[in-house]
Amino acid sequence: MILVDSHVHIYGLFNLPGFLSSAHANFYREAARVNRENDFMAVLCLTDTDDNRLFNRLAAHADSGSPGTAPWSFHHTGENNSLYAESTSRERLYIIAGRQIVTRENLELLAIAINRDFEERLPIEDLIHGVNASGAIPVIPWGFGKWTGKRGRIVNGLIDGGPHFFLGDNSGRSRWLPYPSQFTRGLKRGIRILPGSDPLPFVSECHRGGCFGFAIDGTLCPDRPADDLKRMLSDPGISCRSYGRLESGCRFVKHQLGMQILKRFKKGMS
Repeated sequence: MILVDSHVHIYGLFNLPGFLSSAHANFYREAARVNRENDFMAVLCLTDTDDNRLFNRLAAHADSGSPGTAPWSFHHTGENNSLYAESTSRERLYIIAGRQIVTRENLELLAIAINRDFEERLPIEDLIHGVNASGAIPVIPWGFGKWTGKRGRIVNGLIDGGPHFFLGDNSGRSRWLPYPSQFTRGLKRGIRILPGSDPLPFVSECHRGGCFGFAIDGTLCPDRPADDLKRMLSDPGISCRSYGRLESGCRFVKHQLGMQILKRFKKGMS
């Protein structure tokens, strides 16, 4: 079984070894829940931003050692867009490179399984075409307030007749909110929904990696995990099962208020 968290941010304020250990524990918990604790592969899909290029830093340390990351060490695969972390107790996490891109419409677009930059603030349809042309996996992730009004109509239009892409769910969506109509619309048109934890930039979020994602029955080639994941997701005959719990109402409100304060603070500093 393959367990995948498709939307991962590891911020500088996080303790990296602690984040990785928590992520593996979350993956293990899900595997144990379905009696597969001895038969699973764990995958973190990084969605780096322009100001947080973690994958490149980890790749630079791969095989040569990275101070301050014990008990975890990093190792290359046969791809330039993936590596793996291994603990001294032989726990393993595959880490796949990716980007989070801001579009002209102020929507987010993820490009999974690629280690390159994309120009931001372009129309979302153009960016999806570009991500597809690059060989990466394009995902439009849910965001509070971003799939309503004019932007919601744009997402609906892409679902009804745009280029190939996936939709993304995340653990920060409150279980008290209505189920996004775009998910229902997309599923009717055969568009996969790829869940991910999408941690927020608060210290309390350091434990969230791997807590929300999807499972695929199968295995990845250890030397080419990104290529294998792309192949599986493009095969309509391979099913994905979502797992994890959505956010409580209180934590959702707390985090939304915290994000607004953080955005205003950053704006005031700029």
